[in-house]
Amino acid sequence: MAKHQFHLSPEASDDLVSITRYIAAESGMARARSISGRITRKLQLLAFMPRMGIRWQAGGRLILRSSVAPWVVFYEIMPDDSGIHVLRIVDGRRDLLAIFEAPDN
Repeated sequence: MAKHQFHLSPEASDDLVSITRYIAAESGMARARSISGRITRKLQLLAFMPRMGIRWQAGGRLILRSSVAPWVVFYEIMPDDSGIHVLRIVDGRRDLLAIFEAPDN
């Protein structure tokens, strides 16, 4: 496996699709592509430098988080240091603890 890749959980993939659709509906497809690109570039950077995230305790586990304002990316470093596993991409104005306490996080 190549180094420095990011893998989206099903929830993170749904999050990214939802963000893109919402922005496209509110501000147009060009803006949605721009935001999606910004998030993707951040994921690539985190895959390359995964320890730059902030440690965060949620749902009984220690994960990392990083901002792409106003969204927050939650992720774990892959066990073989090949990149990151993205758990969620959510609006930072939400109750972030509740997201990881819910059974369907």
